[in-house]
Amino acid sequence: MGLANRRVSIHDMSLSLRLSEFINILNSMNCDASSVVVLQKKKHDRRRASARRSRFIGVSKNGPSWQAMITVNRRKTYIGTYKTERDAAIAFDFYSMLVHRMEGKTNFSYTKEQLWQMVGNFSDNNQVLDVYQLGF
Repeated sequence: MGLANRRVSIHDMSLSLRLSEFINILNSMNCDASSVVVLQKKKHDRRRASARRSRFIGVSKNGPSWQAMITVNRRKTYIGTYKTERDAAIAFDFYSMLVHRMEGKTNFSYTKEQLWQMVGNFSDNNQVLDVYQLGF
């Protein structure tokens, strides 16, 4: 398999600088309780429905599991495989905010506290988001 065909994983990228920038953005926010990130609905797709298609952005069915992928520099980048469609959507949201800053598309709305939980989880797990530990 040539280098051009190699599957790109988000975990191959150095996200330390992005994490620092994301933390600076969170620190500069004045609000705590209200939603600081608001979901963006998935655009209606006119193509026929597929068994692999998800109702969430960046998520598709892959066998019995759900897969999350994000576009980075116009290239599909693998995030991970998850037990539920919702877990894959949460993972997509975090990496979308991390890579594309607060302009990144998300499937859900988040409070500042929830974003801090995600950052802590990501930092505690060697720069991998463990959605099963989040509890939301």
